[in-house]
Amino acid sequence: MITDRRGFTLIEVISVLVLMGIVFSVAGMGIVTGVQGYLLARENAVVAQKAQLALSRLTRELQDAYSYDGQNLHDGYLGVDSPTPLNYGNIRKGNAKIEYFPADGIIKIDDFALVDQVGDFTMFNEIPDLTKPGRLITVRLTMVQQSVNASVVFETSVQPRNIF
Repeated sequence: MITDRRGFTLIEVISVLVLMGIVFSVAGMGIVTGVQGYLLARENAVVAQKAQLALSRLTRELQDAYSYDGQNLHDGYLGVDSPTPLNYGNIRKGNAKIEYFPADGIIKIDDFALVDQVGDFTMFNEIPDLTKPGRLITVRLTMVQQSVNASVVFETSVQPRNIF
């Protein structure tokens, strides 16, 4: 009679393999969720940086403006719908224009792309006559996050300094 039994039975080996499979699948799902969270956070940061850069540049452009094309001022809105751009005079560079191309989701300043992934873009003021005191232009920019098909709205207010 053999009394020295060494090794594992087939049932013990199979049960260990099943438990290891469960542990590894849970760990794998955790890793995938973590990577997806990282990628979403990275895209959020990119969209926020693009919007911040665009709003900063638009703020500077509007602050340095000394005149606006009268055709584009109507009902308190500054027209930026393509193909009619917002034409304005700028103290640093003379005549300039801001254009929004909704089909492409691009805002351009002087024919140079400022930002893409734009879902909507409006500029408006409460006082249609920008030569009156208290004029304040509100710039609203809606950016599209393509991976989750969501929109994020960014907004700032600008007080033009050079319009008389």
